Amino acid sequence: MMSFLLTFPRQWNWFFMKEQQILLFMQDPIHVATKFRNRLLSEVASMKMGKYLIDKQHIIYLIESYNRQNFPCCRRISSDNVLNLLNKNENFKGTYVYLSLLRSIIIGFIEKSSTIEERLYHIWTVVFTCRLWWPWIHYWAIKNSSNNDNSESVKQVKSNSFITKPTFWCIEINAHTLLYIILLVIKNKLPVDALSTYLFNSQTCENTFRIARALSGPYSSITNFTVKSFINRCEKISIINSIKTQGGQIGDYQFKFPQHHKHDKEVHVYSVNPLKQLNLTLWLPAFFCENQSF
Repeated sequence: MMSFLLTFPRQWNWFFMKEQQILLFMQDPIHVATKFRNRLLSEVASMKMGKYLIDKQHIIYLIESYNRQNFPCCRRISSDNVLNLLNKNENFKGTYVYLSLLRSIIIGFIEKSSTIEERLYHIWTVVFTCRLWWPWIHYWAIKNSSNNDNSESVKQVKSNSFITKPTFWCIEINAHTLLYIILLVIKNKLPVDALSTYLFNSQTCENTFRIARALSGPYSSITNFTVKSFINRCEKISIINSIKTQGGQIGDYQFKFPQHHKHDKEVHVYSVNPLKQLNLTLWLPAFFCENQSF
């Protein structure tokens, strides 16, 4: 059975993936971001970082306070405008860091325009922050409790003060798989197209199925079709996408495809050569030290 084999530097004691992998797995990044956001909206969670609380009321305060005229441009809770407003209030630091982590998840896996360096930096920033956050919660919960560490009350406090464990492990899995894929591309064991991690989600599969159902022409207009019919439609979709990636130019002929205004046009085109020039053994620690945003 074919498998991937890499050799990691000895100093990578923070990387837990085995050197030999038969299959590579990634969790849906859109679902990870949604879980991360939903934890902030939870009625039972009472998350805390150091002396700072993480609370959805901080967002409500921005909407209801005198700053609300600056909020219409903040369409997303993790946008730069929202983060800037939260950062101005000392009591909102916990929520600011939490939403900064959410923003890093989006940049690391979902945004199409992110470079490989940006993806690595942002997603591993989330990983290392959560790794430091959980031991602190463990220490803080025991310090502020008269019960022993194994008591149900202490376990409940620790559970409610942190992101859900499925979310935490999803982030770890995705970060490790991303770095593993990058190393495989550098070693020419995978094509450079494998770096398009923004396609590694259920939305891409759902969109392909939606397009297949909407196809007209020589195929039936019936929405239900067989596996063979679906494969035939996927071949047609592949041809159309190939033409689109070439700017609609085929020889002397040019095709113009309508594009929805919400579709992101900024897609970063990856190249193997810049990746091969990266010394990840030296680059990763230096990059994290030079780009500490919180």
